[in-house]
Amino acid sequence: MVDTNVLVSALIGSRPDSPPKLLLRAMLSGELRYLLSADLLAEYSSVAQRPKLLRLHGLSTVELDALLWRVACNARTCAPARATVAPSDPGDQMVIDILVEQPEATLVCGDGPLTASARGLGFATLSPREWVDSVAQRL
Repeated sequence: MVDTNVLVSALIGSRPDSPPKLLLRAMLSGELRYLLSADLLAEYSSVAQRPKLLRLHGLSTVELDALLWRVACNARTCAPARATVAPSDPGDQMVIDILVEQPEATLVCGDGPLTASARGLGFATLSPREWVDSVAQRL
């Protein structure tokens, strides 16, 4: 699964070969299998539509909605129940809920506290760079 910070980094980053942009391209092309819940998709949308981020990525709300629709279409969707374990940041609960329901999943994340929480709970995590490196090794 891909955390919101990675998606936002892909949208606002200027380097086309940055790990977040490569990850987003893999999401949009269907090359990457990833989990997505309705709550996580809503967070992708609400964060990416913040006025400052709209200025940075330059997409209109219509373009952003189309991009997120493609993200949703290529995802493996899930509807997790609220987990009984909690991350250090309550705002990350939706991510932990998915991981508890799908413990074989790997979280791709650039958020240090969320990564630490997920690892502390026994879940696999990768940074966007580590994800790119792992894909390169398989090619």
